[in-house]
Amino acid sequence: MIDNIEMVFDMKFRDDYESEFNGVCVGPKWDDFGAGEFSILLEQKSNFKSSIKGKFVNEIDDRCDNYFYYARYLNVNMSNGETFYVGVATDYGGVYPDAPNIWKVDSNKEIELIFTSNIERYSINFELSK
Repeated sequence: MIDNIEMVFDMKFRDDYESEFNGVCVGPKWDDFGAGEFSILLEQKSNFKSSIKGKFVNEIDDRCDNYFYYARYLNVNMSNGETFYVGVATDYGGVYPDAPNIWKVDSNKEIELIFTSNIERYSINFELSK
């Protein structure tokens, strides 16, 4: 049985990396996280619902109207203590699965490929507009 799901979202620093805009989008500050990256925990005891609040800081004008977030990490923690690492993006460090792979760390702390999903890289995402 699933105990909880951990998700980490990261923000792209620009709307479009090919535009003439060479600034960096800062985005809102999230509860307990600051701007950019934030985490949510979806627990079975809360029917897998959670909330987080973001606030734009008036002193910062990053000239961006839209902010694009994507799931960077997704872990499914089972009630028996097992954790499944679901690849949802690309991990250049190689310590996390690339989409669409799903890993499990075995008792010897070795990574084991369990199966692949139909999740495409960066497909779990959302856009936030001012």
